Amino acid sequence: MSLQFNIQWNGPAITSEMTSRGVRGLNQAAALLQARTVPRTPKDTGELRRSLVIHPAHAGQLYSAVASNLPYAVRQHEELGYRHKHGEAKFLERALNDNASELQAVIANNLNRGGGL
Repeated sequence: MSLQFNIQWNGPAITSEMTSRGVRGLNQAAALLQARTVPRTPKDTGELRRSLVIHPAHAGQLYSAVASNLPYAVRQHEELGYRHKHGEAKFLERALNDNASELQAVIANNLNRGGGL
């Protein structure tokens, strides 16, 4: 008795699909993190809150970021002694830590979506 198998390797297609799903998940998670960070961000004029932007992931860069380019953003984030009427120190870090499970679920749901690979 002889068995024959035909095997089709879809490695590149699978890699491409999973990369696309990962990019989509990272960008959705970054958008959620931005939304959760803004209310925690110190507000005087609102400029710091408006400056929080997403640097999106793409196929060649499998990470995304929420950041501000304002010169005082890091100091506002790190200075625990500042007292704000609206917002708090460590606004981005706390939003990330408080929502880590949900952010991870967003990424995982995108990776698991679709089936048929």
